[in-house]
Amino acid sequence: KEFKSVRVNGSFENLATSNNIRYSKADLDLDVFTEKELKDLEGKSDQFKSWMSLQRKCELLIAAYHKDILPKIKKVIATQQYFSIKNEAGDEITGFADLICEWEDGRLIIPDHKTTSITYPSDAVMTEQYGKQTALYYEAFKDKYPIDATGFIVLEKKIRKKEPRARTDIILGVPPEELIQKTFDEFDDVLYNIKQGEFPCMTPKCDAYGQSCCYKKYCQSGSKDLTGLVKIGKKD
Repeated sequence: KEFKSVRVNGSFENLATSNNIRYSKADLDLDVFTEKELKDLEGKSDQFKSWMSLQRKCELLIAAYHKDILPKIKKVIATQQYFSIKNEAGDEITGFADLICEWEDGRLIIPDHKTTSITYPSDAVMTEQYGKQTALYYEAFKDKYPIDATGFIVLEKKIRKKEPRARTDIILGVPPEELIQKTFDEFDDVLYNIKQGEFPCMTPKCDAYGQSCCYKKYCQSGSKDLTGLVKIGKKD
């Protein structure tokens, strides 16, 4: 039921048929279907096929989590745990940690759940590319809980073809102090720029997530090309 519709701009849209929802090419994976299911899908729109593919992947991910991850969780301490951190300027960083739990080896950990199309490195917790989020969680909860490690519970979206099933990975570690400090320094820099009205273009991110940023032409044209945008004045 939850996977059949979603609220978009105040009204519910059918995920399988709505023209207001766009799926990426990677969402459609025919390998997750049986021969009979493929036959039943003949003549159906790519929109419907993509939705069916995602639903099947979802089922496989849940099954993999139940088989590979749940047995390792000894005790759940909290789920979707809210946190708030303030800096010296009074700015507040808020968020939610997916899970705080006692692991099978007795450690208290904060693992973040990730679905991904890429393989996470074994030292992900220690790297700038992946570890900033878990560094934030570690700092947010270290005084409230005796946290032994943070990390990632990774569920790969790329499904095995031989016998369709999802792969999982567990990466745990302690974020280094240097990474924690760098994470908060970057927050301070971004918040300062926002207050100054400075929003630098992040060129490497222009085509992230399989589609171009809606401001790409605007930035590249020196604020002249407003294709797809509407210029508005300052609000009262």
